[in-house]
Amino acid sequence: MAHFHITPGVPSLSLSPSRRGQFSFTVTNNLGRAVRIQASVRPDGATEAKWLSIEGAAEQDLGPTETQTFIVQVQVPDGVPAGEQRFRLLVASVARPDDEYDASPPVAFTIPAGDRPPFPWWIAAVAGGILLIAGGGFLVFRALRAPGLEEPCKADCRNGLVCSPRDGGESICLTQEGNDCQAPQECATGVCGGRRDGGAGDVCGPACVAETDRQFCTRHGKACGSATANDNCGAKRAVASCGPCTAPGTCDAGGVCQQPPPGANCTSNAGCPSTQTCVETKPGVKACLLKGGQPCREDVMCASWCIERKRQCAPEDGACSGNGDCPSADFTCYNGFCKVQQGKRCEEHADCFTNNCQEYKCQACNARCSTSQICEGNKCVSRLIFESKLEPGKKRLLYVRDTKVLPPQPAPGGMMIAPRHP
Repeated sequence: MAHFHITPGVPSLSLSPSRRGQFSFTVTNNLGRAVRIQASVRPDGATEAKWLSIEGAAEQDLGPTETQTFIVQVQVPDGVPAGEQRFRLLVASVARPDDEYDASPPVAFTIPAGDRPPFPWWIAAVAGGILLIAGGGFLVFRALRAPGLEEPCKADCRNGLVCSPRDGGESICLTQEGNDCQAPQECATGVCGGRRDGGAGDVCGPACVAETDRQFCTRHGKACGSATANDNCGAKRAVASCGPCTAPGTCDAGGVCQQPPPGANCTSNAGCPSTQTCVETKPGVKACLLKGGQPCREDVMCASWCIERKRQCAPEDGACSGNGDCPSADFTCYNGFCKVQQGKRCEEHADCFTNNCQEYKCQACNARCSTSQICEGNKCVSRLIFESKLEPGKKRLLYVRDTKVLPPQPAPGGMMIAPRHP
């Protein structure tokens, strides 16, 4: 399978009398991953590279299955003999140019005859008379009868035109890409616009490459549901589905996936959005609450607590790397856990930085303890015994809930979140 699918806008064209023209190439990324590509021209035969130039940036970023159009300008100098020349567009991965590359089919351009010294027309007149007498006038008639612009055709058209099929089965002669035009309907590509080189007048441009359904949905801001609008080429398009929402999310009228707010009852994480986790708020009752790092306004929204300074939920295991990870300025991060500072409200000794909670306030510990001991209420106790008395989870998380009982909170559908206890 090709790494890149490269499609020329037209297989061939005739250059204008000024020996100018342009080709378009549509490049599709088939690697299945995002990649940065570089385009270059590869002359065939007697074609010279200096006649060819890529318009704009030769390097582009492409997502999986994404397309990009490259324009190659052709300018042949005077003095080059008339005739047909060919070249290809080469596309390669910037990171792996020797392994991931492809070339387009060859495209051809016809160079018109250049200026010549004045021709002795009296000789032509004499020769014309001889040809008419000899029956050569039939050949002149046949050359002149090639169909012109917007005339019905079978195969050949006049110089600079191409026989193009139209709706209804009939083919007519239309202007090739890169040649002068007056209106879009004159062009085989249906596009007539200003010259990309800044010159005067309009030329037939490359055909529009329709975007994918995914690109269409993204451009119109739809992540789910159906979408009906004009695509990037102006054609009406209806997409039945722009994608599903991750359960338990639902698609709103604007095509945006909406996840339910925290607080819904649950039995496992499978019943919660990806940003929430199922936690026990009181014996036998579980609710979906926000995971660590999610934005929040108050503790009741989080599986841990809401960090006031950051307005985001703390890690679910209660770990901290600094004071900024703790619930408020009343706490300090000590040995990786948030503990209440001296003089602030507490419920038990383990809540305090000093391990000494007296009359619901953290107090300094006056006992002098050894390294194998820890202060608990102004007394030295074995560190192992102290930790063994902590309730499950307290060894990792010395502050789990606010020190007050939280009142029930409203949840979607009139449901109430069960109160959570310290």
